[in-house]
Formats: sequence, structure tokens, C-alpha cells
Amino acid sequence: MEQRFYIPEVETLHRSVDARKVFADADHFAQLANTPVYPVHLLYAVLLHEDDGIQAVCDNLSIDRHRLQEVASREVIWRDDSSPGAKKAKARWN
Repeated sequence: MEQRFYIPEVETLHRSVDARKVFADADHFAQLANTPVYPVHLLYAVLLHEDDGIQAVCDNLSIDRHRLQEVASREVIWRDDSSPGAKKAKARWN
């Protein structure tokens, strides 16, 4: 079988202290909801993190960071997986 691309020797990825905190926060939000960590947990943790780079990206893409944070918080904190709509959505995913 012909190899289509070259995979260099695998190196260990080292996260910064800030990155570790963001991932730990995302894990904490998921634990509170008793769910696996979903991308929305990570998004919410990133948006809560004070970082000029995050604000610069939001500004560059004309994203209202505070509005996105509000929406993410509703999904992370206030989501009720026992609602009929949530069950219907889960059924479609399975």
C-alpha cells in the first residue's frame, strides 16, 4: 500500500499553564452537568479566559464576545437534557 503523506516522528505536545487551566475549566463544567466534555464546554472556558488574543480574534471576525459567552453559558450551565426537545435531538444523533 502506497503511503499518501509523510508522518514525522511524533513529538509530545506540551500545553501552557493557561491552556491547562482552560481545559481544566471545561472538564469542570462537564462534571457539573454530568456529561463528557463537549466542544461547547471548551468554547465557554476559552471565552471566560482573559486573553487579548481571544478578544483580537473576536474583533477580527466581528463576533460579539459577550453575546457568544451568554449563548455558550446557556448551553453549558442551563441546558436541561431531560426536556422533550433534548430527547428528540439525542434520538436523531443516535
